[in-house]
Amino acid sequence: MLFDQRPKDNKRDLYDAEDELKALASALRAGAPLVTIVGLRRTGKTSLLLTALNQTAQPSIVLDMRALASKPYATKRDLIQEIERTLNEFYKAHLSSGKRLFNWLKRVQGVSVSQSGLSISWGGKEPTELSTLFDELNAWAKHEKTRMIIAFDEAQELKKVAGVDMAKLIAHVYDYCRSITVILTGSAVGLLYDFIGSQDAKAPLYGRHITEIRLRRLSERIARDFLVRGFEQAKTKTDERIMDAAVKRLGGIIGWLTLFGITSVEAGKMSESAIDQTVEVGKSLVRQEFENFLKGREVGRQRYEAIMRHLARARSSSWSAIKGSLEAAEGRTINDRNVTELLTNLVKAGFVEKEGEYYTLTDQMLAESFR
Repeated sequence: MLFDQRPKDNKRDLYDAEDELKALASALRAGAPLVTIVGLRRTGKTSLLLTALNQTAQPSIVLDMRALASKPYATKRDLIQEIERTLNEFYKAHLSSGKRLFNWLKRVQGVSVSQSGLSISWGGKEPTELSTLFDELNAWAKHEKTRMIIAFDEAQELKKVAGVDMAKLIAHVYDYCRSITVILTGSAVGLLYDFIGSQDAKAPLYGRHITEIRLRRLSERIARDFLVRGFEQAKTKTDERIMDAAVKRLGGIIGWLTLFGITSVEAGKMSESAIDQTVEVGKSLVRQEFENFLKGREVGRQRYEAIMRHLARARSSSWSAIKGSLEAAEGRTINDRNVTELLTNLVKAGFVEKEGEYYTLTDQMLAESFR
């Protein structure tokens, strides 16, 4: 169903992403070593990933890094536990190949297998070296005459993992693990590419070819069509005026349109109230995401919030106008470099985008939240 908030994993439920699905499937068939799926929050990156993995016969695991978003830093233990979880899920879903994989991985130092599942040591006298673990996953895939896909959802959070250079590890996999494809999804596109080091000649992954799949907002016409089809599926009567109002207020973010659809179907009809309810939920969610962004940036909190409020009012603003608004609020001159750094961080985190010389908020819900 289109109005299902859970990530889609079937092509029939994936809306307006046929070209992106074809591109991702083609990259997987070709054995691309590194693929990124990027786009704004709630534009369907996880759904695209899961649908593509569901279509392929290649074994895969998806590591969910979203749990790290609320933390200022993470540990090797956090990462190891997520790897454990995904490998154990793979075993349960694919008993025969899972048993062969577990028997293979038992040779890795710090890895043990029992009736309760696979366990990986993250510390102590015999910690597991992640490069060795990935080497053995690669060796197993080669032995099985297949290719393993390892995906990191919201991979920009990997930069927080203390004690593990994840970019270096992925570079090792790229260079030496020829039977593994790594997929990185990211909503904070700039932060993801900072993690990859695409502009840093000293970064481990610099110069490697990356296959990029990019998801975008829906246009007003396509957003409206999404709602029409969703309400047809749910056998709920539509109201042209309210549907147009929802498209304009919620923008082309498929996640918000889906939430509006669910809210309306549960109420048995479309209404202004359903739009308002969607906005209230959305405001809470985006505000929490912004709070996560501010962790570790508390010194700049007032200025970051001031920029967001300014853009919520102005809708589109130049660098000089933003600088002027900050200086007016503080009653003093602010260094040009500081303003540029604040805006760059907001753009990289996916809250603000720059088109030409003007800055805008990436999501209508951010504007609602900061008005």
